[in-house]
Amino acid sequence: MQYAIRRYFKIFIGVIGALVSGALIVSGLRGGSLPGFSRADLIAGVVYHDASQASQFWFTIFFWSVVCAGFIWLAWSAYRD
Repeated sequence: MQYAIRRYFKIFIGVIGALVSGALIVSGLRGGSLPGFSRADLIAGVVYHDASQASQFWFTIFFWSVVCAGFIWLAWSAYRD
């Protein structure tokens, strides 16, 4: 019983994490800007733009893509068990 709960919790967390990080990637690509990594960046309004800060912007897109892939892997591996 506890194994099943843990399994479905991992699937749930993996799906939710993949959806949130995927939505962040899509909104960044559509809008051309992404917030920084820290809470202070969110409060201060620090965003990376694809036109003026291209390397930081694409690194952030790459980072969230890796995070999305990790959450997909978590959900898929829990689903297969």
